[in-house]
Amino acid sequence: MNFKLTDQQQAIRDTFARFCDERIAPQAAALDEAHAFPRELFKELADLGFFGMRYPEDAGGSGMALTEFCLALTEIARGSMSLAAAVAMQSLMGTKFLHVLGNADIIERLFKPALRGEKIAAICMTEPNAGSDLNSIATSAKKVDGGYVLNGQKTWITSAPLADFFTVFAKAGEEKKLTIFLVERSFKGLAVGREIHKMGVWALPTSEVSFDTCFVPDSHRLSREEGDGEGHLRKTLAEIRIITGAMGLGIARAALDEAVHLSFEDSLQGVEAKIPVELTVACRECGGTGAQPGTAPVICPECNGRGVKAESQGLFALSQPCPRCRGNGTVIEQPCKNCHGSGRERRLKTYTVKIKPGVKDGTRIRLKGKGEAGEHGGPAGDLIVVTHVADSPTYERRGDDLIVEVPVSYASAALGDKVEVPTPDGAVSLKIPAGSEDGKLLRIKGRGAPRLHGSGKGDVLARVRIQVPKRMNKQERELLEQLKKVGG
Repeated sequence: MNFKLTDQQQAIRDTFARFCDERIAPQAAALDEAHAFPRELFKELADLGFFGMRYPEDAGGSGMALTEFCLALTEIARGSMSLAAAVAMQSLMGTKFLHVLGNADIIERLFKPALRGEKIAAICMTEPNAGSDLNSIATSAKKVDGGYVLNGQKTWITSAPLADFFTVFAKAGEEKKLTIFLVERSFKGLAVGREIHKMGVWALPTSEVSFDTCFVPDSHRLSREEGDGEGHLRKTLAEIRIITGAMGLGIARAALDEAVHLSFEDSLQGVEAKIPVELTVACRECGGTGAQPGTAPVICPECNGRGVKAESQGLFALSQPCPRCRGNGTVIEQPCKNCHGSGRERRLKTYTVKIKPGVKDGTRIRLKGKGEAGEHGGPAGDLIVVTHVADSPTYERRGDDLIVEVPVSYASAALGDKVEVPTPDGAVSLKIPAGSEDGKLLRIKGRGAPRLHGSGKGDVLARVRIQVPKRMNKQERELLEQLKKVGG
């Protein structure tokens, strides 16, 4: 399989990599800390044509393949996961069903403006008691004159507080099968609930959405017929899995960029490194409680502080996390204005890490208690420092052994000789046995890399490389001719 990028693919990656470095990365942390949706960056990506990459030109897009889309998305995620998740929603899940199934009015009034970044799209699939299990979706759509009436609740809806329209999956018809509807923000009976506080991706709001006798006209039933929603959705979910991997790759690349970079020499000798890290730490205003200073969390009135509620199931009682306090046992009546009730904020900290001699590329160093702050004043996690060691122009590392190429003349390999071999501790004299073949490894004990977990050092392995002369004078040629006759 050929993994080389085409000229167009390379140009796309370079364009979005430059946008990430110049526009996204410098403000990503501040946007997350402020819980501020990146509207300006969102619109700039629309102007770059990102939202239309997967759609044909006659629909306002550029008709590119999933590979090109993922290359661009990976670079966006490298700068900000909040922005990447927002634009992935806008580019695929939030708009695809409008393009495939929407009528002319929907295309012109909602779909095309969404590609231009003028309207924000959302998709409503997951539910409190179903998650993403399609068979367990309970939201219903009852047929009435002129349309449908929707009732139900959705949760974990990306971009919901900002969305201008929602693609909604509900069960309709006698067989109660999934059907796709388009609900505009102005429709009566649609309500966007409280924002859900997450452990990260704070610049992208996520909320609950409910439908209480929400009337949807026939023109906004996107499904061609009742019950065809699952087939359309599963095709889209297949792409979602791929773009989720693309975003994960972007985050991984960003993490690698934040690793401790060491020269090969420093990896052998050890060094102290100062590491600036942007972390989620306890909020400086509320001390991590999540409550406005001067107030405190109170006992949850719904579960009386137990954090769980029991539901009777005939002979059995089923305990579930309390929906009011989400299992905490307490609720925050006056959230801290600085951290919005999460008890945490983003801050740049610098740690000094002692790197021991002998670390390899990818060595993980754990700093206990120096990681992300726990929720509501809970203990902090650990910070994992990953070393990234530069390649050596001289040595190839194999465990604790170092391999070095030693050029040897044909005569020295045949007759034996002594040569100087470089080691990290200085050059040493090495005897080349007579009759040495090209590629032969000769061991110099105790001159390799320090053992990270243990004492002593590995070895230097000198690999014999026989040098065949490209040009010879008359005397050398005559001697080789004589040797050829003797050997022949």
